[in-house]
Amino acid sequence: MSTIPSTFNQRQINKTILGGVQENTKVLFPVSCIVIKRTINQYRGRVFKNLLAVGFEKIISVEQFSPNFNTEQLSQEFPEVKFLSAHDKVSDGELVNLGMEEVTTPYVLVLHDDLCIQDFKFSPQLVIILTSSSFWAVLIIQLFLLTGRRLICSCAPGCGAKRFCCHLLFR
Repeated sequence: MSTIPSTFNQRQINKTILGGVQENTKVLFPVSCIVIKRTINQYRGRVFKNLLAVGFEKIISVEQFSPNFNTEQLSQEFPEVKFLSAHDKVSDGELVNLGMEEVTTPYVLVLHDDLCIQDFKFSPQLVIILTSSSFWAVLIIQLFLLTGRRLICSCAPGCGAKRFCCHLLFR
């Protein structure tokens, strides 16, 4: 998993940090998970419950700042998760950079939170395959219509026959 920032600007971003005061007691992997907020508030608790069950060493949630978000409540409900809220308008790449500043593990997985609403699986076999590989590729996909409207699609990673693959799912 790459630790190269998604954007290379050195702009300082004002942010609020909440939570992350308790260690995850069920760590299975030396992997941090950076979660970019994209869903509505009612599903966020389910996202963090699913990710904590997987066994990541650290979970860092990054989001655009809004007074309407329930981040303070979530930081109390999930003290293992560190929440970063950017006060400035920033891109997803800059949100990833904010999360990377908090990472101490050798590996990082970056996800949009809507990929974690249902049961999220991250197997020990996948970790072994990915950490033993000397070649990595990062795939971030956003498709837009000619009108400029974003086409909603998700990337579904998988592993089989010693190959890591990714399928695009359109909604």
